[in-house]
Amino acid sequence: MIQGIAVFGLNGGGKSTLTHALAKQIGYFEMDVEDYYFPQQRESRKWALENRSVIENDQSDELPFSNPRTKSEVQTAILENIKIHPRFIISGVTMNWCDEILSSIDIAFWVQTPLEERLKRIQAREEKRFGARVLDGGDMYEQQMEFREMVKNRNLNEVEECTTKLGCPVIVIDGTLSVIHNLENIINNLR
Repeated sequence: MIQGIAVFGLNGGGKSTLTHALAKQIGYFEMDVEDYYFPQQRESRKWALENRSVIENDQSDELPFSNPRTKSEVQTAILENIKIHPRFIISGVTMNWCDEILSSIDIAFWVQTPLEERLKRIQAREEKRFGARVLDGGDMYEQQMEFREMVKNRNLNEVEECTTKLGCPVIVIDGTLSVIHNLENIINNLR
């Protein structure tokens, strides 16, 4: 029986949306790597995935996403959750984790989506979550522009390389197809 599932791919590809929907459908524990790096953003991310009104208006001294946990802290937290929830779905850009995490993954799905579509999704997602804060003149505008620039320049080789570290089947998913279509595809591959 499949216990650990990974969903990975470049930013804005649809992996978080797919992971969230899949976890709800099959009852597995959902682990989005972003939640581990930025735990204070967990609620707004989930609300956005569920199409609930989010807009974070808290304009504290610290911008969202400005104080990430270290990779070591994230890895420790992920391992703790895997021990508590052996049936899990983990999503992130890559699966470059320690062997203990990687050996817990039984099947992986690589969501591939063209850059133009990913950038549109990122903009829509951040406007939904943060409203005017991410628009020109907002306190998060520069941060978001830097993030989008990083997305444009992100090296696909990082993602390809992680597939060689996974000791399980890796199935490519077309991120331009509907969530429902991709859910059916994934569930068929889990049987």
